[in-house]
Amino acid sequence: MNDTRAFEMTLEIAVPADAVWQAITTAEELVRWFPTEAKITPGPGGKWLVSWDGNWPWNAEIEIWEPGRHLRLIDRNARPYDAEGKAVNQSVAPLPIAIDWYLEARGGSTSLRLVHSGFGRGSAWDDEYEGVSVGWQLELNGLKHYLERHRGEDRRIAWNRTVVSAPTHALWPQLAEGILSDRGVASPEGGALRPGARYAITLSTGDHMEGTVVAAIPNRGFQVTVDGLNDALYRLWVDKVGADAAVNSWLSTYGIDERVVKEFDARMRQEIDRVASAVVA
Repeated sequence: MNDTRAFEMTLEIAVPADAVWQAITTAEELVRWFPTEAKITPGPGGKWLVSWDGNWPWNAEIEIWEPGRHLRLIDRNARPYDAEGKAVNQSVAPLPIAIDWYLEARGGSTSLRLVHSGFGRGSAWDDEYEGVSVGWQLELNGLKHYLERHRGEDRRIAWNRTVVSAPTHALWPQLAEGILSDRGVASPEGGALRPGARYAITLSTGDHMEGTVVAAIPNRGFQVTVDGLNDALYRLWVDKVGADAAVNSWLSTYGIDERVVKEFDARMRQEIDRVASAVVA
């Protein structure tokens, strides 16, 4: 019996395979859609290092390097991360965790299949596996959005993460009610948001957003485009971290003034803190 788990996802991206390959194997391209820092030493035996402001570092060895076809990364001593983005050092035995990127050219488009494998089946790995399973859906949507709509453009982000002493099932309804629902989440057809639908929303920050729903994860979060910010991509979601939960707000912009991005970030931080304090209380 296999005692590990894997997450797998396939998506079509309307650019050539070479563009997808560059986006996953060069530092300059990676930071335009995925981490905040990246350092790549290309080729078999090379290194693929990404992190988010120094947290959640993925320091992997490149095991397979087949340009335009297959990239395999492996961390032979991986451990799950804690709520603050640091690897658990002693309480969980390390495992070899691999990420395979399979690219198949289809005319001017590319079929990308990602397999993230090797996660343990014990409870110590449950949050990590669940977080990866949600996270990759959002991140790969971000890759597709970048390559199809903003290829070659630098990115500015507004990102914050707040850990709350509450379970996800209690936090998300409060977050949705406090920031979203009573401010008019809507689509032209009415009802719950669904991928591909148009939406309009005014956040409790006062920011009005309109665009297209990219992802809707029940009781966990959503991801949307933002027309008024030059076709930006925004997502709000909740991670489970042990008995606690983490609220994540992430706005990826291209061609937007830094001041605008920073001011949005400040408003979202204030509102998330307000809702989180009410949940804890």
